[in-house]
Amino acid sequence: MPSLIENTLPRNAYGMIYHDPNGVPDFELLSQVFNNPRTKYLDVLIRCSASSIKRSEYISKQKLNDYISSVNKKYWIVQELDSSDKWQWTFLLGMNWNGMKSWKKYGFHYLDSPEGEDVFERLNYSKKELEAMKQPELPYQNYQEYLRHPTFRIIRGEVISNAGGICEVCHTLPVTEVHHLKYPKWGTFDVPENLIAVCHRCHCEIHGKEN
Repeated sequence: MPSLIENTLPRNAYGMIYHDPNGVPDFELLSQVFNNPRTKYLDVLIRCSASSIKRSEYISKQKLNDYISSVNKKYWIVQELDSSDKWQWTFLLGMNWNGMKSWKKYGFHYLDSPEGEDVFERLNYSKKELEAMKQPELPYQNYQEYLRHPTFRIIRGEVISNAGGICEVCHTLPVTEVHHLKYPKWGTFDVPENLIAVCHRCHCEIHGKEN
């Protein structure tokens, strides 16, 4: 194809190349074609199944976003998805000009529009990845990190201060640690009522351990 373009395509040619393969589009070929200066004014219309591309990702390690970024087109229009289509068939139209009138009423959106971004996000990521992306980032990853977190250390200090530095179980020995009466929901932090201040001996007895 690249040599055919050099031999037959005039400079500054206008038109469109339609790519509708069985399976995953040949993005390597499309990249070669549209990195040729002779195809600057040619649009590209790709019919593809996003689900097929996601399945091939385990081998290629490439997402749809990586593929179309390799095709030398500045502007992209994407077709809305049919919610009943598990293969996520869609059209992608790549151009080097953004003068195309809005096709919203036909279900087509520029990729940089809110509607286009929403469609492309579902094309680009699996359901599992989308769910993970919507999860808020936790302030700690494990219990040890939680115990070292400044927020917990402040609450711990407040509990010890409220106890006057004396174990709240034996009321004799000085406080060395705190014990959880109730654990907070994972990803959140304690309130002082969740904890009591204890000495090491009493803490071990609570947990049925030797000193």
